[in-house]
This record gives sequence, C-alpha cells and structure tokens, in this order.
Amino acid sequence: MPLFKFGEHELTAVKRRSMAELNIRERTDLQRLLRDNIEVISPGTLVVSEEYTGWVGSLRRIDLLGIDRDGTLVVFELKRTEDGGHMDLQGVRYAAMASLLSFKELVAVFAAHLEKAGRDGDAEALLRDHLDVEAEDCEAVVAAKVRIVLASPDFGQELTTTVLWLNQHGLDIRCIRMVPYEDGESVYLDVQQIIPVPEAADYVIKLREKEERKEVARQGDRDFTRFIVAHAGNRTAALPKRRAMLAIVKILVGQGHAPEDLQVVMRMNRFIKAAGHWRTKEEFARAPMLSVRDGISGDFDLDRFFTAESELIHHGGNTYVFSHQWGSKTREIMKALLDRYPNAGIKVEETS
Repeated sequence: MPLFKFGEHELTAVKRRSMAELNIRERTDLQRLLRDNIEVISPGTLVVSEEYTGWVGSLRRIDLLGIDRDGTLVVFELKRTEDGGHMDLQGVRYAAMASLLSFKELVAVFAAHLEKAGRDGDAEALLRDHLDVEAEDCEAVVAAKVRIVLASPDFGQELTTTVLWLNQHGLDIRCIRMVPYEDGESVYLDVQQIIPVPEAADYVIKLREKEERKEVARQGDRDFTRFIVAHAGNRTAALPKRRAMLAIVKILVGQGHAPEDLQVVMRMNRFIKAAGHWRTKEEFARAPMLSVRDGISGDFDLDRFFTAESELIHHGGNTYVFSHQWGSKTREIMKALLDRYPNAGIKVEETS
C-alpha cells in the first residue's frame, strides 16, 4: 500500500524505492543497523552474535543470532531483494543448527560478539540478567526450539505459502516487510509484520509459549513456578521467584520495615547498603558499601543484585540493593517473611 505525506490541502504519495536504488547494502547497512536496533523487528530480543558460523563441516553464517527473554533462540535472515529469495530454507537450516547450542556455548558466542564490538560486560551475567534466571537454571531455560525472523522489502508468494505451511506444523517463523521510501533527502523504512498477521500473532505466540513452558517443566526437575504478588488491590504479572522476592521486600520496606529486620528473617546475606540516597548502579558503586548481615565493607559483585533505578531500595537515609540469586529455599524464605509480617496485606499466588 502506498505511503502518503499529509499536507494542508492534499495527500502526496511518497516514492517507494528499492534498496538497490538507494544503494542500501545488505551487510554493511541493513544488517549493521538492525544489529544495533533489533527491537525494530524483534522487541525483547538480545543479539548475541553477528555472522555466526560455528558449524562443523559448514561455512554457512547466520546474519544475526539472538535470544528472547524466555530462552528462545532467534535466527535472523535478512535480504534486500524484493522476493526474499530462498531465505525460508536458509532460516530453517540455521535454526536446526542453532537448536544444538547449550547455554555454555551461547556464553562463549556472546563473549566473542562483545569483544568484536568493543563492548564491556560479562557475557554470562548479561545473559542471566536478560533471561531473568538464577545461574543454576540457565541451561534448562535455553530452549531447543528456535524462532526464525525473515526480514526483507517483500516476499514472493512461494515463500509466504511455505512459511504459512511450516508454521502450521509447529515452526515459529515471522516475516517482517521493510519497505524503503524516499522523500527529498530523507529515507524512511516502513516496517510491518505480515506473517503471522498482527491481529492473530499475540494469541498464537502466547499459546505456543504456554505449551513450551509445560514441555520444559516436563523435561526436568527445575522449578519454573511463577508467583503473582497481590497487595492493596494491585496484582503483579506472573513473576519468576527472584522478582517475586524483590516485590515482597519493596512492599515491606515501603511500609517502614528496615532491610536489616528483613535480613534477620531471611537468615541469608541478601542486602548491601550504602549511606546516602543513590539513584543509579554507577552512583551506588562509587559509595562505600556494607554487607547488611555481616557488617563487612568492601567490593561486591553488583551483577548478582538488582541495580536498576526502579529496583534500588531506599530506607532511613540509606540505599540498598537486593540479591537476585535465589534457589531451592525461596518458598521457605518467602513464607517466613509473610508469617513474620501478617498485617502487611501481601498475598502470593503460585502459577505455572
């Protein structure tokens, strides 16, 4: 459908161009920009590799490899041609290969990507934070099933028919149409998901994710239970155990209970304190830090604590960070907190 410029008295058609006409190159332009702005075509995905090739006996390369927050690997196949070429077949081949990656291998892949891009950060810590899981659960969370994203200015009927058929048989392939338009010296990119159609995509995706979570739970003994925290008429979404603990702690501190008192109930070293009101991880890290339980000052691994601005806890002129390392004793400690503060009005529901 044409794109029109809205004027005072008329609608003026904006010229559709091909990527070849605009000299947009596949790798150095399209791939580079999408690598750094992947949310344009795949919200919630972390890019872990570019031009990935780790296959024995094959020189094939994945344009971009990513991972969703639920552990689903995402293979991106990009084209600047108008018919999409054979990207459906390429995407399926790459997905089959990527499905064999373990979490340990993914960490190594991501570390190499960060180094090549000149970016700082611990690959494993960044992946754990993106997945929002404890270290012992990482391997189980990374799904064997892979999502495929095909992005191109357009797709031929042969390709779209194939994708629709494959999706009916259990694959997860999405076609993103990216059409360039030129208006004077400005170039615009019209990005639209055409398969599955947006009106049906949310339902289909949620249904598939629910089945995948059930399958993962059946395959192992890891606890993937989620918790809904209800308080004062508000209910959280279904949270992983560590975020449920953070929600409970923030409610209790908001009611005036000191983190030091909560620490006694939890009987585990879960807080670090810094004097003063700090708003960011960087500010907090520059302040003298103190272990709430042991009273020991020193350097701490803040990657093991909630440190986003909305996650920092403030009480009595101090700022606290709360641990996100939670394992098998989570339910026991959660119950101890609720039993210790029965008048807090906090209710917790478990959900799959």
